[in-house]
Amino acid sequence: MKKLHLLLFYIIYIIFFKDIFAESKYDFIKFRNQIDVSQVSFYHKNTKIKIEDFEQKLIIINLWATWCAPCLREMPSLDRLAAKLNKKKFYILPLSQDGGGSAIIKKYYERLNIKNLNIFFDPSNEFANAVFIRGLPSTFIVKKGKVVAVLEGEINWDKKEIINQLEALY
Repeated sequence: MKKLHLLLFYIIYIIFFKDIFAESKYDFIKFRNQIDVSQVSFYHKNTKIKIEDFEQKLIIINLWATWCAPCLREMPSLDRLAAKLNKKKFYILPLSQDGGGSAIIKKYYERLNIKNLNIFFDPSNEFANAVFIRGLPSTFIVKKGKVVAVLEGEINWDKKEIINQLEALY
């Protein structure tokens, strides 16, 4: 029983207090045990695709939803980041968790004036389940089909330190 209490304390500690020790809320957490997501599938517009279909070396997968207020607040800065990053090295993949398909996402892109991001959605939450998502928005860095880092919560993608970290992960 004592071990169970200790385990519960440890889990609660990790969930609620891990961010206290980060130098910045913009620090990516690197995975020791990388998660293979190369076979995970989702939709681009209305075509089913897999992570392995992308030739870019570093994929920035941002999990979001139209019903998530922090997600909607960060989308314009993510769109600006997509315009800034070297497209030969990076690909930003905003993966909606909405079940309504590309039509609903397109409406939000128009409302938020999103010009540099493509429409992707995962109605079965296959990617979210593969990476054990804890909440939205969450951003996962995928390199050669494996998740190598994560950044959870709403992010201001205009920050220079974000671009520096992405370059370092490349």
